[in-house]
Amino acid sequence: MPGAQTQGASDHRERVTSNYPQPVIEDGSSRVVDRVRLLNASQTVLFADVPVYEASDASGSVEVAFQWTTGVDEQLHSIVNGRTALFGGWHENGFKRALSTSVNRWARTSRPEAAMDADFLASDLLEGLVVVFSIAVEKPEFGPQGSLEGSDLRSLVQRATGAGMSEWLMAHPAEAALVVAKAEGARTVREAARREFDQRRRRGEG
Repeated sequence: MPGAQTQGASDHRERVTSNYPQPVIEDGSSRVVDRVRLLNASQTVLFADVPVYEASDASGSVEVAFQWTTGVDEQLHSIVNGRTALFGGWHENGFKRALSTSVNRWARTSRPEAAMDADFLASDLLEGLVVVFSIAVEKPEFGPQGSLEGSDLRSLVQRATGAGMSEWLMAHPAEAALVVAKAEGARTVREAARREFDQRRRRGEG
């Protein structure tokens, strides 16, 4: 069964236990990995490797590669049946939900000495994140605005990301700590901006 993969420096494959999908750590490159590397060619990245995971079910198949940079802009790119999809889709929502769940779980369970006052929002974790989705579906559904739709596909991406991201975080604690540190910085800025907005509103300035 297809599952999660992470590009590394040696030639090996490792399976771990999971209900869905069955993650796989596997060396080697792929089109989504190459696309992420191209997008980040002029960026400073948090870590050199480009993790990648994949999964499939009756709704279709998905392969996802990701890498964080030191920047603040998020980039989510989708390739549907070999063609670039310019307007994203429901699958991105599934990815964001699983991303925040996975990172918050890792941060709370793997760093007991660093108590978290509040969970990270998806927006905290998306800063500097570059993601490429490669999706294969028999009959893709696009909404009026051109975004890819389908609750089954969204669920597939969410489950695949929950398994693949969690596996990667557990297997790479040093890189995971960098991701959490970056998210903490984003959360600090977000909360400061919120406090300033609330103060201005109380003063009648906004």
